[in-house]
Amino acid sequence: TVNDRKRVFPCVLAAIMISAVLGVAQISSGTDSALRYYPVTNVESAVGLFANRNHNALFLVLGLPMLAAWSRLEAKDLRRAQTRSWVAAAAALFLVPMVMVTGSRAGAILGIVALGGALLILRTGPANRALHPSVNKWPAWLKLSSLVLVLLIFTSIIVMSRATAIDRLFASSLAEDGRAQMLVPLWQMLQSFFPFGSGFGSFDPVFRAFEPFNLLSTEYMNHAHNDLLHIIIEGGVPAGMLLIAYLIWWTMTVRSLWTATDRVSSARLMGRLGTVMTALMLLASLVDYPLRMPLLGVVFMIATLWMVKVPDRD
Repeated sequence: TVNDRKRVFPCVLAAIMISAVLGVAQISSGTDSALRYYPVTNVESAVGLFANRNHNALFLVLGLPMLAAWSRLEAKDLRRAQTRSWVAAAAALFLVPMVMVTGSRAGAILGIVALGGALLILRTGPANRALHPSVNKWPAWLKLSSLVLVLLIFTSIIVMSRATAIDRLFASSLAEDGRAQMLVPLWQMLQSFFPFGSGFGSFDPVFRAFEPFNLLSTEYMNHAHNDLLHIIIEGGVPAGMLLIAYLIWWTMTVRSLWTATDRVSSARLMGRLGTVMTALMLLASLVDYPLRMPLLGVVFMIATLWMVKVPDRD
């Protein structure tokens, strides 16, 4: 029901904010911080609840459209609606630079996509328009002040040399990136084990037989860093068909949720949020393996369930 979805919503959003705050503590306490809970991790980055900066960056990015939707959900009175809008704006201003602090290039790009998705959600209107202040009604000075504040935050992050994502973005070209070079052996694996796949969980030992000399290092490749391709390599055509079936359902549901012209209820608002969140995670899966992380996998499942139609009762 809609009420069940509303009860889960703050739990997911709270976990995102906890990961962001934990990232600040990790950066502040240095590379040997006891707040890094995994022996193999990105010690120079804000990894939050994860071991990998890319996974934490994606997790934080998901908070942007969630905050936009939270600011538009039904409130009991005008004061609560206004307070929720301001709290959401403040939290978003905190998350944006934290995505940059993770040092994730993919996170920086997904952050731009997430901001676009958040704006789309804001433009769809609230579940109860009478109780929600519209951004379009803000005074000009307030809009300008908000823009200046965002620019100041970005500038401060860059000046303090904490925006390692920007440094990493220009440090190497795509051709030099190991993930781009992996495409050739991954394609060879796909052809070799077509049509039934190599078996789920077999990627690590199988990849060693196809790994070229130029990619040999002290680090082992436990995942393909392209989860959609990884699924087909291990599961073959049957897994690929299930993946295609999901993508077809996802596309049809997105079209249904975003083309409707009736009143934007809480159920439809959260459904649209689910489309944005799943889109972000699917995009991240093209260059990484976020859905293999239990926390992100659960969030993906929750976002997918939000897309399922339920009675429009707020």
